[in-house]
Amino acid sequence: MYKFMAVAFMAIFAASSLYAGEVKESVCKAACMASKDKCVKEANGGRMKEMACNQAYKKCEADCEKEAEKGK
Repeated sequence: MYKFMAVAFMAIFAASSLYAGEVKESVCKAACMASKDKCVKEANGGRMKEMACNQAYKKCEADCEKEAEKGK
């Protein structure tokens, strides 16, 4: 009985760890999007500034994915 409970606890812990990593990545990407939206709004239609915002957004998303891979 105790072995079954221990195995069940370990399985639940492993599943929650995987889910936590996905949540962390989603939160990171949401922060990137919010930052991009703010940047574009502050760019006031300036195309060069908007391009810089988009580049920063792509880098931010890549960093989120790298961090998620480290956690796995």
